[in-house]
Amino acid sequence: MQLETSLQIDALRTRAAVEDRLVEMASAGNYLRSPELTQRVSEIWQASDGEGGCTSEVFVEGIFPAADGGASLNDLVTRGVVAPALRDQLARTRMLPPARRLYEHQRLAIEIAATAPRPPVVVIRAGTGLGKTESFLLPLLNRALGQPRRAPARGVRAIVLYPMNALVNDQVQRLHGWLHGQSDCRLFHFTGETPEDDKDADRKGYPRWDDGSRLRTRVQARANPPDILVTNYSMLEYMLIRPQDAPFFGADLEAVVLDEMHLYSGTLAAEIALLLRRVLLRAGRRPDEVMFLGASATLGGDLRAFSADLFTRDQTDVTVIEGRRSRPVFAEAVPPAASLSPPGVPEPAPDRPFLVADGLVEAVS
Repeated sequence: MQLETSLQIDALRTRAAVEDRLVEMASAGNYLRSPELTQRVSEIWQASDGEGGCTSEVFVEGIFPAADGGASLNDLVTRGVVAPALRDQLARTRMLPPARRLYEHQRLAIEIAATAPRPPVVVIRAGTGLGKTESFLLPLLNRALGQPRRAPARGVRAIVLYPMNALVNDQVQRLHGWLHGQSDCRLFHFTGETPEDDKDADRKGYPRWDDGSRLRTRVQARANPPDILVTNYSMLEYMLIRPQDAPFFGADLEAVVLDEMHLYSGTLAAEIALLLRRVLLRAGRRPDEVMFLGASATLGGDLRAFSADLFTRDQTDVTVIEGRRSRPVFAEAVPPAASLSPPGVPEPAPDRPFLVADGLVEAVS
């Protein structure tokens, strides 16, 4: 007896698996010695909301892709917008196929950054899962890989700022994946967990990166500042007041990235604006000499005015790019040739029973 397979997702089975996993996590965090009591608590947690269950009903939402930008990295290289070095690096690391068309907001961000008469302010507002990170990484790396510096470093070239370490750790892994295997653009991840020297790193079990794209310790980074510094605003504040971190700030600074901009509001937004001004003063750069890139999924209000105040730039320098979703156009519904009611559904033949597999009712042959 052979059961036909299906690539479709079994929604009911997936829901049950998610509920089981949530209960397992709750049980692990509330350890009970008695197996019987553990079993009973699990049963209650898996019950409905009215019976004390800890899992809610499943909400189904359609996820539509971002609007097509109509151009790939290959196309933008041909037009002179994207440096061939960036395209080749992303192709080598298999992070972004050169023939794949970019989303609309990704293409616009890289075009504006590459063609603006002076360093622009580009802010991307796009929903979760629409490729915001690529929208600021592509313009950033296009400049870094397209114009690698050969002279001794005068500070970092770009600062990527996050509000908390959890976000830093996640994004730095992606950026390292993009830069892996080359040394023209070097990355350094600087938080409170970053080891001081190799001895400290070995004691902490900190990994080694031998491909030249990522620095391991603070001593290495101070001796030869990296192209891209990824950190959080608290650490950046400490770096500004510590004499030993002075090598990070210099005339090579040309870009600042603020991700998750919606987390900066009120007093914190004012503090970040002043922090960025101090960074520019330390580096000897004017605000209009540096490109600012920002991204947010939920930031509302007058984003142009907010960004101008945050980055100390004129509103005319700010371009706000909205990440649009592309909703598919479905064909007009066609009614069935003949109506079918539940009583009219034929019974399965005795020699060909039906089984439910992968959410589908399938005949067994």
